[in-house]
Amino acid sequence: MSELLSPAGDLACLRAAVRNGADAVYVGLKEFSARAGAENFDADTLLAARRETAAANVKLFVALNTLVRDRELPDIRRSLGIIADCGADGVIVQDLAAARLARETVPDLPLHASTQMQIHTVRGLEALKALGFRRAVLAREMSLDEIRAAAAADIMETEVFIHGALCMCYSGHCLFSAVLGENSGNRGRCAQPCRLPYEGGHPLSLKDLCLLKHLPELTAAGVTSFKIEGRLKSPEYVAAATRAYRERLDGKPYDETTERRLAAIFSRDGFTDGYLTGKTDKPMFGIKQKTEHADYRDAVAALTNGKPYKRAALSLTLTLSADKPSYWLLTDGAHTVSFEGETASPAERRPMTEQSLFEAFDKLTDTPFILQNVRLTGEGLYLPVSAVNAARRALLAVLTERRAAFTPREILPFSPPRAENVKGGGDQILFYSAAEMPAEDLSGFARIWLRPEEIDAYPAPNNGVFVDHFLSDEAFRKVLDDCKGKTGAVLVGNLSQILPARQAGFAVYGDWSLNATNSLALAEYKEMGLDDICLSFENNLAQMRDLEKPLPTTVIAYGRLPLMRTKNCIISQKGDCIGHTGHALLTDRRGVRFPLLCADGCGTTLLNSLPLSAHGLALPPETARRLDFTTETKREIESVLAAFRRGDAPDRPFTRGLYTRGVK
Repeated sequence: MSELLSPAGDLACLRAAVRNGADAVYVGLKEFSARAGAENFDADTLLAARRETAAANVKLFVALNTLVRDRELPDIRRSLGIIADCGADGVIVQDLAAARLARETVPDLPLHASTQMQIHTVRGLEALKALGFRRAVLAREMSLDEIRAAAAADIMETEVFIHGALCMCYSGHCLFSAVLGENSGNRGRCAQPCRLPYEGGHPLSLKDLCLLKHLPELTAAGVTSFKIEGRLKSPEYVAAATRAYRERLDGKPYDETTERRLAAIFSRDGFTDGYLTGKTDKPMFGIKQKTEHADYRDAVAALTNGKPYKRAALSLTLTLSADKPSYWLLTDGAHTVSFEGETASPAERRPMTEQSLFEAFDKLTDTPFILQNVRLTGEGLYLPVSAVNAARRALLAVLTERRAAFTPREILPFSPPRAENVKGGGDQILFYSAAEMPAEDLSGFARIWLRPEEIDAYPAPNNGVFVDHFLSDEAFRKVLDDCKGKTGAVLVGNLSQILPARQAGFAVYGDWSLNATNSLALAEYKEMGLDDICLSFENNLAQMRDLEKPLPTTVIAYGRLPLMRTKNCIISQKGDCIGHTGHALLTDRRGVRFPLLCADGCGTTLLNSLPLSAHGLALPPETARRLDFTTETKREIESVLAAFRRGDAPDRPFTRGLYTRGVK
């Protein structure tokens, strides 16, 4: 039976999830939570949450799923100590540093890969297994066939989102909020620029996900856990969504009424199943509409019914005697508790029977228990209702305490690896279009990156291919096969691509999308076999200088930063498909224009309105520089290259990105 996993931004939401049938609940701490806007949990409230979930036989997972800075590594260690103290059933992480710390300091704590890690292929699951993960929260953009393949590989547990908000960008790869507003989605503070209006409407705002009708197919696929999004939502939302999916998993037939009620509680123009079904066109898009309070209230009441859904079955044994205290035994099958109560008296009219005992004791409607059977020893005797009530209160208090017990996990010391800083491997250039390459000699650059289909345009020893970060395993293998003999280097942006490229004999460079923001992550990437890595451009200069660099590192020194990479086509949403040539523009409400590039599979890459330029900045001396040319013409590229060689500013408007700022 697949697990139903519900969100909880606070204790009230956790109780709503438990009460309405969740098998597991996931929460975040005050720090390093991808939902920093939720109330979240500290050490005390996390212990309270653990006691409540343990009492209800519900698992508790804790999200530690943001990117980490070098100076925060001691704080991550302390957070893991809090998680270990509560005996949590798993920790959800995005950053490889958090994964390594968890793996080495709390080795018996199950490690779950956040959807922010963008695992969407079998080779990605294999990479996670080698890093010690036991579960992967699969990318939300996967189709049913892709989910089937991942689950069928039986490499580790798989978790799939079934309800809630959808990001327009591939999770973990959205830098829109960070670059424009210094509020990082990878740090839990996304300001949701995708929900804003743009020229022509809301081409970046997706409807919420609802897979209620598809649960039988996902269950048959072998998915381990079904996850509801919503750590920023209300207890009523958590209760209603949990109850709807609980009943569906337990055999209730699908009906549109339930889905309409869920939409009344929260949706954006209704729901979508577009990623699962492969229909990623206009019907996937929508914005939040005002919901009448009465509709919301009625929908919550209809879905939750006010009663606990999942309750533990109890068996009661009562032994009565006229000269001894009554002796009560109560068991849930795993725990047995006893109580000595009031002495029975001879019955004058109606002696206690098993039926009357059942009726008197069975006042459990608002508890996580249900009375299954009773056994009575002692005939012709009587106990008043007050004695039964006293026994029930005492027995349930002790039983609940026993059920709430948990074992803290041991946390081990950690010695971080130390490494000498390695000098960067030389400056690099990336050309989105080989047609715009200048005729000048580029041999002074260590690498010239081109798309696989254009690698023949520069048949030189220092050429290389950059690949789409979201290729299927088969498509990536074909790229490697096609490029053999034409280049010896490949620039990858997903964990799934590192080992296959190494095994195929290529030098493997990591792109910015691997989200390298701390020294421990760099050490992990070195051990995985990277020859070079481009640091995340969410790092500012001070944070780059903090890093120990055990492998060659690169920073983007010029280029329009990619703010989003989407599976949906933003360009056709605007109604002006460009047929994989050139670029279109997205204009915001202030008149700022963002270029749109057609990406693999009719997806879109949304670029910043201005190019970044790091000229004159004190980049770490051991780090190489990379120039990315995307929308520039040949003449503009020649001008930028000339300015780069002189150390001057480009002769066009530019931004410093986050290099001179701090991102939250």
